[in-house]
Amino acid sequence: MLIKPHIISNFLIDEEILELRNLIEENRYKDYAIYGPNAPILHAKLSRISIQFQLTPRLTKKFEDLAKFLTQTDVAVTHYNYLEYDYKYNGIDSLDKYHESDREKLEKKEMVIPNLPPHLDMDNVNNEVTLDYQLACNVDWAVVVEGEKFIMKNNDVLIFNGGKQIHWRENIEIEPGQFSEVVTFHYSRIDNNWKFYSNLDPVTKEEKQMILDHQMATPRMKKYWESYHKERKQFLKEKGLDKK
Repeated sequence: MLIKPHIISNFLIDEEILELRNLIEENRYKDYAIYGPNAPILHAKLSRISIQFQLTPRLTKKFEDLAKFLTQTDVAVTHYNYLEYDYKYNGIDSLDKYHESDREKLEKKEMVIPNLPPHLDMDNVNNEVTLDYQLACNVDWAVVVEGEKFIMKNNDVLIFNGGKQIHWRENIEIEPGQFSEVVTFHYSRIDNNWKFYSNLDPVTKEEKQMILDHQMATPRMKKYWESYHKERKQFLKEKGLDKK
């Protein structure tokens, strides 16, 4: 049975928030040449950076206890990462370029309108619950889950199932100085996910593509997809970007 999407407020205490922040900042400038996929990854078209880090035992227990309470079963985290959306990352395809750039040059770029359409999280098909924790944000930017909009405040946790409930972000214009920082956690039953007993994903790329094609062909996905792109077209038109 799927958990009804909802928000829990004021989840972490101040000391835990600082602990989480320090973990992220310790990993923000890792060199790809040394750390490979564990180094920060830029998604220039989304004006986003993704950072991998290792939770402390206390934070692991805090989030895991919530996941177990919500699912009423024995679950553990299969994946989590930090995502920061910020105007400053727009069009920057290298962290070196970003660190060497000055603020004035960055602020001359065009407005940033991220495109996060309806989807299911492909690597979390056995997911029992997703915890979307908002660390910091200074702009209202709704997450939409199965048509229901949620605007999180700092220290809120949005609860849903990213592998089974279609979700997306509303269209928004991100201006210089605006940002959104979230940490997303996915939890699965220990007896129902390959990551707990193997380093090899049993699902091939071809099989994943077949799953994705099936997802995109469902009436539910088609409905949300068409609605999202209709709204996006109107949004771009209002911003004078529909012909660009």
